[in-house]
Amino acid sequence: MQIVQFVAEVKKPDGERLPQYHEAGLESLKFQLLSPAPVYPSTEKLYLAAVLDSARRSWAKTMPTFKRSCRAAM
Repeated sequence: MQIVQFVAEVKKPDGERLPQYHEAGLESLKFQLLSPAPVYPSTEKLYLAAVLDSARRSWAKTMPTFKRSCRAAM
């Protein structure tokens, strides 16, 4: 997910980017994204599940349509 966000953010002027994508931190971020370190699928699944659960909780509070669709899916 970070790669997709990276591509979207670097197209914007520095002042409009999310904090972690400002010009000052791009080299470090590129290093992390392109690292030869192994990717562990089980860890990635846990991370993705946590992010999606967090989004669901946050959006359900502010978006009535999203809240109804979450109830229908469960």
